[in-house]
Amino acid sequence: ENIEDDSSLNLRAEPSPAGEILMRLYRHQRLIVLETCEDPSWVHVRTDAAEGYVMVSFLEKAEGT
Repeated sequence: ENIEDDSSLNLRAEPSPAGEILMRLYRHQRLIVLETCEDPSWVHVRTDAAEGYVMVSFLEKAEGT
């Protein structure tokens, strides 16, 4: 949820800033964290439409989970 209202977060094919962008995620979009990567600043996640990697610093745990 740490995404500005007028910005987006890239869902990447690899846990790297150079990884191919699969789609853009927006503020309040829910993700399921599947695993922490070897580089702990990245996590493997799933949306309702795709799986990929995002940086942990942009995530916030949803209430009630």
